[in-house]
Order: sequence, then structure tokens, then C-alpha cells
Amino acid sequence: MRNVGVVKRMNGGRVDAREWLLPRLAERGYQGGIARIQRLPELQREIREHFNGGLFDEEFYRSRLAFFDFGIPESLPDAKSMIVVAVPRPQAQATFTFEGERKGLILPPTYVAYQRTADGVAESLASLPRNLRALLWRTECDGQSEGHP
Repeated sequence: MRNVGVVKRMNGGRVDAREWLLPRLAERGYQGGIARIQRLPELQREIREHFNGGLFDEEFYRSRLAFFDFGIPESLPDAKSMIVVAVPRPQAQATFTFEGERKGLILPPTYVAYQRTADGVAESLASLPRNLRALLWRTECDGQSEGHP
């Protein structure tokens, strides 16, 4: 495994970027990893295959997944890796009373407070130390080690 990169510690030692990043994501209840930027087309293909295979509802796909841009941002033309973050969320339930009878409706996690969750992840990543962000953008990783997409 190639090292994703190292970040200087305050005491002068060095720490692997994954070693620094993943525990901080976990502190916020997130799961994450670092993957090669070349995996973007593969991710796009897998999402599309899940949709074509009926694993995603049409409305869910159109409203929550179809807007993803799988291109490398113009502002990061030399990006070699990307941070992938998953936020485990429970289902939500709404209860309605119709003709005197209570009915429960299960809502997928992405239907409740989606933007607030996305904003929280973006805020967390924006708070990374500048030297770590720069390192992650410029350093190629192999994406093959345990816990890393």
C-alpha cells in the first residue's frame, strides 16, 4: 500500500492522513475513506447499474443521485484522491390519521434533513487543517487498504 501522505504533528512527528482523518470523521458519527480520483467513473457506473437494476426508486434516483457531478472539479485539476463520507441515518416515521385510523409511513433517511446533513459533512471537511486538505488533494492513494473505498 502506498502511503496517502503524511501530516506533520505539532511535536514534529508525522502521521498518515488516513490515521488523522478517519477518527475525526468517526467522532462526528461519519464513516469515511480516501479513494483514488480515478474511481469516479466506476462509482458513477455502479450507481447507474443499481438504478437500472431496480435498487433505486425512480424519484429517489432523480432527486437524490442524478445531480452528482462525477467530473474532477476545475478548481482541483491535479486531484489524485477524494474523501468519501457516509453518514449513517435511521429511517424516519410519519404518522397520519385518515378516517379515524392512524397510519404510519416510513421515510428513507435521505428524505429527512438531507441538506442539513450534507452541509454538516461539508462543514466538517472544510475544517480540516489546510496542510491535510492540500495533501489529500495532491497525493495518490491506492484505495485498497481496509476501511477505504
